[in-house]
Amino acid sequence: QELAWSRSGTPIEISINLSIRNLPEKSLPGMITRLITENGLSPHLFVFEITESMFMDHFSESLVSLMQLHDAGFRIVIDDFGTGFSALAYLKRLPIDRIKIDRTFIMDLPNNRTDRAIVNTLIDLAHRLDFEIVAEGVESEAVLTLLKDLDCDKAQGYIYTQPLPADELSHWIRKSRLRVAQPHLS
Repeated sequence: QELAWSRSGTPIEISINLSIRNLPEKSLPGMITRLITENGLSPHLFVFEITESMFMDHFSESLVSLMQLHDAGFRIVIDDFGTGFSALAYLKRLPIDRIKIDRTFIMDLPNNRTDRAIVNTLIDLAHRLDFEIVAEGVESEAVLTLLKDLDCDKAQGYIYTQPLPADELSHWIRKSRLRVAQPHLS
């Protein structure tokens, strides 16, 4: 599907959740890189997401594969950040490009002072570490406006659309007024 989108002039970043069962496999980074490049695709269009709890529980087994994927040009994202007992030391060692703030901190953002403080701090931390920051679970204009005010880089959620099959997504992109190639909030 990515090849079809790229050929049509609308390359779309694809996120893939990595499992702790697959990540320690030494052959995984090479196999993925070979598969992508043999099909004429660029690794920078692919994002590998790991959950915070996954890398906290299996750090040493995951680090080598994540480093190899990152060095090959793939992006690495920590998903659901803030839902585990985050060890900030991991942020120094993992090859991270982006952090996704879990929706539990986003849903009541306009009404919850504690959530706002946490989200504001996470956005500031991510920017200071040169990570991109994404808010998950955005469902209202009020939340989107607040995230823009807090300088969040990107938002994801039903405010844009519900999950769609590939053909419907292609149609939605063509008809949408959103700038899909540059979905930054600012």
